[in-house]
Amino acid sequence: MNTLTALARRWWLPLAAMLVGAVIGGGYALVKPPSYTATAYVVVVPGSGEAPAQALSFAQAYSRIVAEPEVLQRVSETARVGAAELAGRVQSTVSPDAPLLRITLSAERPAQAAHLANSVAGALIGYANYRTPDTRVRLASFGAASPPAAPATPIPPLDIAAGAAAGLLAGVLAMLAGLGRTPARSPRRRPAEEPAPLPTTPTPQGAAP
Repeated sequence: MNTLTALARRWWLPLAAMLVGAVIGGGYALVKPPSYTATAYVVVVPGSGEAPAQALSFAQAYSRIVAEPEVLQRVSETARVGAAELAGRVQSTVSPDAPLLRITLSAERPAQAAHLANSVAGALIGYANYRTPDTRVRLASFGAASPPAAPATPIPPLDIAAGAAAGLLAGVLAMLAGLGRTPARSPRRRPAEEPAPLPTTPTPQGAAP
C-alpha cells in the first residue's frame, strides 16, 4: 500500500513526460524536410523451356544488385545524384510467389522520386537483358512509377503520437525508478551537551600559584 500510494502521488511525472514527447514529435514533423516515395515494378520473364522457379531465383538475385554501381552509374550521371547517395535511396523487394521486383526510390519532390524509380528500373532492365544469352531470362517493365500525392515522411499525427508514447514510457520508467520523489528530510542533529567542567584542585596557602 505504501508503494502504491507513493506511485499515485507521482502521477504528474508520466503526464509531463508524455506532453514533452508530443511537443518534440511535433517539432520534428515541422522541421524535417518532406520525403516522397515512388515505386516501379519489374518482372523477370523466363526463356522458352525454362522453369518458372528459375525466374524467381533471378528476381531475387537482381533485387540484391539493384543498388550496385554497375546498375546505378548511368542513372547517377543523368540524374546528377551521387551513386552512393542514390544507392541509399533505393529499396528493392521481391514478391514471395512471383518473379516480380518492387523498386522504391525516395526524393525531395514527387516528380523526382518517380523519375528516379523509373530510371533505376530501366537501368536494371538494360543490365539484365544484356546478359540474357547467358542467363536465359529477361526483364521487362511491369508498372511505371507515378508521382506520389503525399509525402512518405514526415507524418505529423504519427510523429506526435510516437513522441508522446516515448515520453510516456520514459515517464513511467522514471516514476518507477523513484525520480520526482520528494526527498525525505534528514532529522536534525541535537546539539551535543557541553561537557561538565573538570574539578579544580585547591591551591595551598603560601604556595606559589
